[in-house]
Amino acid sequence: MAGSALSISSLARFGKQYGLQVDATTVFLAVLTVLITTLLLIIISYYPGKAMFRNSNEGFTVFRYLATFEDDPFAKGPDDLAQHFIPAKARKALNFAPMRAFLKYQWERRLPGLYGFIVAKTRLWDIAVQQVIKKNHVHGKPGPTVSQLVILNAGFDTRANRYEDLLRSYDVRAFEVSTKEIVAKKESILRAQGEKSAFVSRIIGDVSHLTDLQRKLKEAGFDKKATTMFLLENTTQYMSEKDVCALFKFIRENSGQSSVVCFDYLRTAATQVATKAFGAAQFVTHLSDLGESHGGFTFDGAKEVNVWLQQQNFSLLQHITVDALQDFARKTTSRMVAKVARHTEFVVAQVSQ
Repeated sequence: MAGSALSISSLARFGKQYGLQVDATTVFLAVLTVLITTLLLIIISYYPGKAMFRNSNEGFTVFRYLATFEDDPFAKGPDDLAQHFIPAKARKALNFAPMRAFLKYQWERRLPGLYGFIVAKTRLWDIAVQQVIKKNHVHGKPGPTVSQLVILNAGFDTRANRYEDLLRSYDVRAFEVSTKEIVAKKESILRAQGEKSAFVSRIIGDVSHLTDLQRKLKEAGFDKKATTMFLLENTTQYMSEKDVCALFKFIRENSGQSSVVCFDYLRTAATQVATKAFGAAQFVTHLSDLGESHGGFTFDGAKEVNVWLQQQNFSLLQHITVDALQDFARKTTSRMVAKVARHTEFVVAQVSQ
């Protein structure tokens, strides 16, 4: 501190030699202004702005990448590939620690509990999927022998790549279904990261065109008689109940004995105008702002989930509620992860015999 005062005093004396009427306080304020201005310019250069992501697919991927910086093992995200699928400006911002902390704080204010929700759901979804693939147990019930993994509406989901060693060791073939744009982008990026092209079969398709999807899966080598695990993440929220019922009928008729589906859904309480569910109103409004309004498919509690599954000829294996997600998040020391938004739950269900 003495050195700083000496330097500022020296600057003041230097100014007086040239006829400038300055004192140490004036010089100190001028130096402080320059430093603050420089810091603000640095922050602005990293700030990605409101258009950090164009849709929820990019947004969730940004959050998964953000989670890879966590120090706490309970909070640390497993998706190291996520960084390659987010906008360059977002990646630049998150790689700069002060901006990363600032953005995390801002997001928590705008979308309370969403970051914690994504961290907890990613980890628990991974555990559930791996348990099924390992022919282990899901919530105390024997898991099926799976030979195919199909990720519907895959987007920038990287599980097929992250699970590559596991899938190969259990001889499970992977299929992903996405739009033409996403398939092209994903293949380009992952090839650059050393992906073996023969490992994942990527299909250009849409869950709203099931006849076309059935044909494309068959052309890609999909065996409808084989026991299959279907992943359906961030999808039913945008569908009507009629369309979800049609999709589950498609899964049931195009998979073998003991096939499994893992899907998430919006809670009915989260969509109500006067909802008091933590983080729900902000999340639903945010989806609407992105042009992704929910389609009306919701559930209100475990009993309703179970009844609906039985009507579709599925049986419930595991139900991860908002309370289960919150219980997991409480294990972390990360303040931004510890509280989870209460708008979405997920289910693991098996085709009934």
